[in-house]
Amino acid sequence: MKSETIRSAFKVLMMVSGLLALSCPRGWAAAKVPTALTYTDTWVDKVGCTGSTSEGDIDCEVYSGGKFTIKTVITTNDFGAAIDPSQFEENDALDISLGEYSFSTNGWYVSGSSKAKFSLTTQVCSAADNNNGTTCPTKVYETIELSWTKTELSISISAETGSDANGNTFESAIDADTFDTDSSGPVTETTIYFEIDLGSLSVYSDIVPVAGEVVTEDVTDKAGNQDTLSNVKIGGTLPATDLGQ
Repeated sequence: MKSETIRSAFKVLMMVSGLLALSCPRGWAAAKVPTALTYTDTWVDKVGCTGSTSEGDIDCEVYSGGKFTIKTVITTNDFGAAIDPSQFEENDALDISLGEYSFSTNGWYVSGSSKAKFSLTTQVCSAADNNNGTTCPTKVYETIELSWTKTELSISISAETGSDANGNTFESAIDADTFDTDSSGPVTETTIYFEIDLGSLSVYSDIVPVAGEVVTEDVTDKAGNQDTLSNVKIGGTLPATDLGQ
């Protein structure tokens, strides 16, 4: 009789546990923390040579560059204030900074709009252009796109960084160039700084994580020089809970 009572009680306990698991699985799961910022950043060393070995006038130089992307979504909770487009004015400043990169402009807001786009350009000259004195073509090296509602601000940035073989320069890297010529392996820095100022709204963080890898090797170029070349790839993600106001 006692064993039957124990078995009955065990069955009831199992039934109750099963019902709780079916009715409350989401309540037991950890809430997902929103992401405020994600970025990627690369930096690659290359060798460019001019002249010829047969003529004996070959010259080689190392040049470095890469690409980065930034995506950020900032909500009213992150700003600690409502994103009310009626509070924006056409001469309000927009300032964005992440690591070594920064962008600042006025006149980004047009009354009644909910988005803005900037394309940064530069002249890209070839060796022939420089020698002949011809006009160099224009190239878009960076694009910045903003959109906003009453609940969130979204920003996407993509850019070419460093320089090319002809000495044309572009945007600054976020942080990947910091590890140029470092020994191969994981990056050693832990955090970089991030800030957005939009009119009277502002957020920042000094604990944006940096993770990635460096591959470095020594090579001999066509001129017989020993060059140290690195390939750096880093990135990071910042949860909204790590933003300050």
